[in-house]
Amino acid sequence: MLAAFCVVNLSLFAQAPPTPVKKGKIAGRVIDAKTSETILGATIKVVGTGTGGVTDLDGKYVFSVEPGVYKLSVTFVGYSPQELPNVVVKSGEITNADFVLKEATTELQVVTVTTVVKKGSADLLLIEQKNAESVTSGISSELIKRTPDRTAADVVKRVSGTSVQDGKFVIVRGLGDRYNYGMINGAPFPSSESDRKAFSLDLIPSPMIESVVISKTASPDQPGDFAGGVVSINTKDIPFGNGFFVQVGAGTHSLTTGKSFWQGNGSSTDVLGFDNETRAISGSALSTDAFNAAKTSSNTQALIGNSRSFDHNYAYTNSNAPLNSSFQIGGNLRSKLFGNDIGFVGAVNYSRNFRFAPFTNINYESFDPIENKIKGNEPFDQASFDNSKITTYLSGLANLSYKIGDNTKINFRNLMIQSSEEIASNRTGASNKAIEIRYDSLGNEDGTFFSERNLRNDYFYYYQQSNMLSSQLALEHVFKGNIRLKVIGAASSLSRDILDFSRVIYESNNIGDPRFNTTINPYRLVVAADGGSGSFNPNLSGKFFSAMAENGLSGNFNLNIPIKALGKTDLRLGGMVHTRDRDFNGRNFLYGGVPGASLETPEVGRILLQPVNQLFTRSSSLDTIILNESTQNSDKYTASSSLGAGFLMIDSYLAPWARFIGGVRGETFNQKLNSETEGREVRVNTTKFDLLPSGSLIFNINEKLNLRVNGSQTVSRPEFREFAPLAFYEINLNSIVVGNDSLVRTKISNFDAKFEWYPSDGETFSINPFYKRFTNTVEQFVAAVVPFRSIGYINANQANNFGVEFEARLSLARFSEKLAPLTIFGNYAIINSSVKNDDSTKGQFSNRPLSGQSPYVINAGIQYTNTEKAFDMLLSVNRIGRRIQILATSERNFIWEQSRTVLDFSVTKTFFKKLQVRFTAGDLLAQDLTWYEDLNLNGKFDEGSDAKTFNFRYGRTFSFSVNYNF
Repeated sequence: MLAAFCVVNLSLFAQAPPTPVKKGKIAGRVIDAKTSETILGATIKVVGTGTGGVTDLDGKYVFSVEPGVYKLSVTFVGYSPQELPNVVVKSGEITNADFVLKEATTELQVVTVTTVVKKGSADLLLIEQKNAESVTSGISSELIKRTPDRTAADVVKRVSGTSVQDGKFVIVRGLGDRYNYGMINGAPFPSSESDRKAFSLDLIPSPMIESVVISKTASPDQPGDFAGGVVSINTKDIPFGNGFFVQVGAGTHSLTTGKSFWQGNGSSTDVLGFDNETRAISGSALSTDAFNAAKTSSNTQALIGNSRSFDHNYAYTNSNAPLNSSFQIGGNLRSKLFGNDIGFVGAVNYSRNFRFAPFTNINYESFDPIENKIKGNEPFDQASFDNSKITTYLSGLANLSYKIGDNTKINFRNLMIQSSEEIASNRTGASNKAIEIRYDSLGNEDGTFFSERNLRNDYFYYYQQSNMLSSQLALEHVFKGNIRLKVIGAASSLSRDILDFSRVIYESNNIGDPRFNTTINPYRLVVAADGGSGSFNPNLSGKFFSAMAENGLSGNFNLNIPIKALGKTDLRLGGMVHTRDRDFNGRNFLYGGVPGASLETPEVGRILLQPVNQLFTRSSSLDTIILNESTQNSDKYTASSSLGAGFLMIDSYLAPWARFIGGVRGETFNQKLNSETEGREVRVNTTKFDLLPSGSLIFNINEKLNLRVNGSQTVSRPEFREFAPLAFYEINLNSIVVGNDSLVRTKISNFDAKFEWYPSDGETFSINPFYKRFTNTVEQFVAAVVPFRSIGYINANQANNFGVEFEARLSLARFSEKLAPLTIFGNYAIINSSVKNDDSTKGQFSNRPLSGQSPYVINAGIQYTNTEKAFDMLLSVNRIGRRIQILATSERNFIWEQSRTVLDFSVTKTFFKKLQVRFTAGDLLAQDLTWYEDLNLNGKFDEGSDAKTFNFRYGRTFSFSVNYNF
C-alpha cells in the first residue's frame, strides 16, 4: 500500500521534461549571518554569463549551467555582496553553494568566500545554532549518513546532553520522556505508546531525516509542555533536482544470527509488519456480556464453544535465526506546473530484525520473618527469560510541495509507519510463595519453618502491531514588508493492538523446608481454580488482547511582523489547537475448568501434565480445560484532551551586540478519562489555564562569541495511561503497571545560561549551566512486590535539577594540513538533582536524585572524511551515569540502572560516484544492562553485595549496505 502511495505521487511527474544530461546544477540557500533567517529575493549570478537565479521564501535557489568552473556572486539590498570563485560543476550533478550574508557597512565591499557550505552540513547547522533564539543542539543529514544509525532514536543520542531509553524514548538533560515534547515538520508528534507519554523515535528511519534539532530552553512560540527539550524532526523536503535511489542491507547480531530461535504460529503477512487477523479474537467468540450471561445461566456448551474459537496451539517452531534485512527505495522529482516549481520526495523503507534478547529478573522480599531483618540479596523470586524477538518496520514518506511565485509555498507531507513486535519467551526459575512459622501448644515458635517453593517453566507469546499515519498541510507566504505567515493543519491516527499475549505457566511445587527437601514434583500447568472469574493474575495461564485507537487534530499559525521603526525588531503572534481522542479496550482470559467442575480428577491431571508442545492437542482437552473470560471494567477506558494556546513575543536587537527575545504564552488544557476500578468509577475531568512567560538575552560579544541567558515557566501533564486503573503485565519488566487517577500536572521553573565560542567554520565550544525547579513531579513507584511486582505513579512534592553541559567540535586542520580530514567532537553533561521530600510510604526520601535522571551523559567521537577519495570513517561513544528507574518504600530497594558504554564504528566508501558501500559495527563493547538495588547505599553496583534485579544481555551488531543513486 505504501509503495502504491509513492508510485501514484511519482506518476504526477511522469511527463515532466528531463534535465539535459549534459548540464549540471548549482543550488543552495542564502541566509542572514546574524539571525540565520532565510533571505527572499537575493540575486545569484554566474559572473561573466547571463545565468543566475533569485532566492525564494526559503532562501533557496537553483539553476542549470554547462559543466565547467565558475565564479558566483550574490547580492541583496542592505548586505555586503559576496563572490565565490572556483565553483566546479559536473555533468548531471548538483553543486551546493550556500551563502551567509552580512549586513553592509558604510562602504559596500565585495566579500570573497573560499569554501562552500553544503546544505544539511554540520557547518550550516552550527551557524543556525549560533543564531537560534533558544539554546539548541542538533544533527544534520550529512552527519547522519556517516553513522551506523538506522532510526531517529539512534540519531538523537548523539545530540549534546541527550540519551535514549529502551532504544526509542528520548531523555534530554537526564529528564525522561514525560518532560520532552516531539514535533515532526512543525506539528505535534502523536504519542506512539498506550502506557506512557512518549514518541517512539525508532519508528522513523534515519534516511528520511533532514535534521533533528532539540531546543532546550523555552520561547513563547514553542509548546509549553516540556522541561527537557522540544525534539523537532524535519523530514526531507523539496529537492534541487531529480534522482532515484535503491538501498539494500543485511546484518548480523552476535547473540542471534544462525542460532536457535523460537517463533509462534504467525500469519502470512507478518513479514510486512501486520497480522491478517489470524491471531485476532474470532468473530464467533462471545462478547464479554454474552460470556457473563452464559456463565450466569450455566450454559456449559456455550462456554466450551466460545473457548474452542480461540487458538490453543502452543507447539511453536524452532530454527536458526536468519540475517537481519533492510530495503529502501525512493526518489526526488522537481518540475514545473503552470510555470511554478513543484517537487516531490518519496521513499519506502523496510526492515526486519531478529534479536535474541535474554534477561534475568530477581524479586527481593524486603523483610525476612525468619531472621527478623531485611533479607538483603536473598531472592524471593528468580527467573531467566529467553526472549526471541522479531521487529518489523514498513514505512513510507511522501512530501509534495508547490511554490506559487517566490513568495508562497504549499506543503503536503505524509508519513505512514506500520510496525510489529513478536516475542516468544521461555521463563525458567524458582520462587518462594509463602513462609509459615509453626508454634507449639503454648504459642511459642517451635523452630520449624516451612515454605512452598515453586520451580517455573513458563512460556509467553506476545504479538503487538502499530500503525501511525500523519498528514500535514502547510501554507507559507511572505507579504510585502517581509511579513511572514505560516499555517499548519495536521491530522494523525494511531492504533496499537495486542493481538495475542498468551501465558502458559508451569510450576513444580515442592512442599516442605526448601533447605532440606530435595523432592521435585513434575511440572503442572497452572490454571485458575475459580474458573477464571477473578481479577488478572500474571502467574496464571491465560490470554490478553487489547485495541487502542487514537485520533488527533492540530492546527497552528505563526505571524512574523518586522517593525522597521524599532530597528531590527520582529513582533510575533500565533496560536495552536490540539485535540486527542483515545479508546482503549482490553480483554483478559484465564484457563480454568468448566464452572462448577472439579480440577481434582485424573482426566484434568493428565491434561495439566502435558508439555507445552502437546498441550490441547487432543480435542477432548478443550472440553475440560477452557478459556474463561476475566475481563474487568478497569480493562477499558476512554479519554480525550484539548489544548488551546496563544502567544505574543518580540525579537529585538537592543543594540548591535544585544538581542532580547521574550513574551508570554497562555495555554488552556482540558483532560478527561472514564473508567472503573474495584466498584469505583474513575472520572477525570480537569481544566487548567497556565500563563507561561519566557525571556532570553543574547549578547554577541563578537562574531565568534555569544552569551545567552534564559528564564521560563513550563509544565508537564500526566498522560492518559498514567490516570487509567488498567493493570497491565509488562513482560520485559515482569511486573504489573497500574495508573493513578489522583495525579496532578507538574510545574517547572527553568533558568539557563550558555557561553558559545565559534573559532572557525564548523567548529564550536560551549558551556551551558542550567537549573530547574519541579513542583509535583510524576515518578514511577513499586507499590507491591509479593506475589508479583506492581508499579504505579505518584507525585513528588518538589525537586531541583542543576547541571552543566560542555560541547566541542574541532577540526584537526588547525594543527596540520595533513590532519584536515579529521574532526573530533564531544559533549559532556553533568546533572545533579534532589527531591525535597520525606514521605517514605511513597519512596520520596530527601536528597535522592530525581527518578529517571542520569548524573552525567557523554557523547564523543572522531570522524575521518576524505572528499577526494569519497571515503569516510566514524568512531563514536555514548555513556550515561546510573539513574533510578523505579522507586520503592525503602531506599535500599530503589531499582537503579547501572551505567553502560556504547561504542559504534562505521566506514563508508563511494565508487563511480553512484555506488555507496557502508559497513557498520554497533555496540562493540556489548556490555550488559544491569538494574539493581543498592543495598549498601555506596552509590555504585557491587557484584555479590548489591541485589541484581534485572540483567539484560546485549550483543554486537554488524551490518553491510549498498546504495545506488540513479
